Amino acid sequence: MPNQNVHCLLNNWQDEIDESILKSNSLCAAMFTIGGKLLFSNPAFDSLITTDALASFINPSFEDLIALPNHNILIFEGYLTLGSMDSTNTSIFVQAYRKDEQILILGGMNNQQLLEQNDKMAGLNREISNLQRELLKKNISLESTLKDLNESNLRLKNEKKTRDKIFSVIAHDLRSPFNTIIGFSELLMDEFEMIDGDEIREHAGIIHESAQNTLFLLDNLLHWAKSQTGEINFQPEASNLFEIVEMAVINANPAAKYKEIELSHHIPEDISIYADNLMMDTILRNLVTNAIKFTNKKGSIKIEAKANKDWAEIMITDNGVGMDNNTCTNLFSNSVSHSTKGTDNEKGSGLGLKLCQEFIQKHGGRIWAESEIGKGSKFTFTMPIFK
Repeated sequence: MPNQNVHCLLNNWQDEIDESILKSNSLCAAMFTIGGKLLFSNPAFDSLITTDALASFINPSFEDLIALPNHNILIFEGYLTLGSMDSTNTSIFVQAYRKDEQILILGGMNNQQLLEQNDKMAGLNREISNLQRELLKKNISLESTLKDLNESNLRLKNEKKTRDKIFSVIAHDLRSPFNTIIGFSELLMDEFEMIDGDEIREHAGIIHESAQNTLFLLDNLLHWAKSQTGEINFQPEASNLFEIVEMAVINANPAAKYKEIELSHHIPEDISIYADNLMMDTILRNLVTNAIKFTNKKGSIKIEAKANKDWAEIMITDNGVGMDNNTCTNLFSNSVSHSTKGTDNEKGSGLGLKLCQEFIQKHGGRIWAESEIGKGSKFTFTMPIFK
């Protein structure tokens, strides 16, 4: 279409075009005197300049613009950078016109410039996304490493606690029975010719009892150390409670007879539990030995049981020295260690009840104690019924 036809058409819309340019936020328009006075600027141009309009011309500067040849009304066409050298600046594509000692600047971003900027932004977004993914991977890796370190630290603390307990038992609790064994065996060797058979039998009995106590203590120590380090196997199976308790009573009878204690059980023969036999043996051995330890000579200990559809309840009751409420309440506390001499000065490591509690909890059961000073104690624990 010829230019004159375009001008005719645009003339009909001049007011609308002027209004649009005056209020535009995308098409920049400004008018200056050649002396540098700002006569007019629209919102788009204002958004790119600072409070000092002339200083906002970075490249080319305003001085460079008015110095250009003005043979034609269009004195400049190209990129104009506006803004501040110290902060934000923007390049826009403009036409600068000079007429009647005034300069009119019209411009904005052309399509190519927008495409280039979009490409740059897309590239920047990709880089940011890649960095975010890398940071996320590193963060996950760091969290995993931190978790491993925390687990290792906890494991080391537990291992140190276990090691310290083992050394404590070795240093204190194992020395006494070994000293007894060594002392009486030396007495037998040195005075064998001078002592009669009854005295030899008595000394041999003391040596045997000390050896049994030492073996019992070592078994407890080994089981406890394995339970603390997660090395102990848990293999529950269907087991007859009567048979397990019967064997525990047979094994404990020599120690009971030594103190003239009546040890008996009243277990129904039809109770079948789902338990690890080795753990169950350790639990009963410790609880019965504990009852013997704190029962006076010629006392009594009985083992009983009852069952419902889910759990068997096993009770070991003695008429021994008993405990006060505070001791009974804190008996299974992890923060309190209990090791008290028995009625015949028997010693212990304080590991037995802890071991019982851990093994019972391994089966999903629980253990508790009831006691009264001077009347005795009753220890009760539960085991799952085999279905």
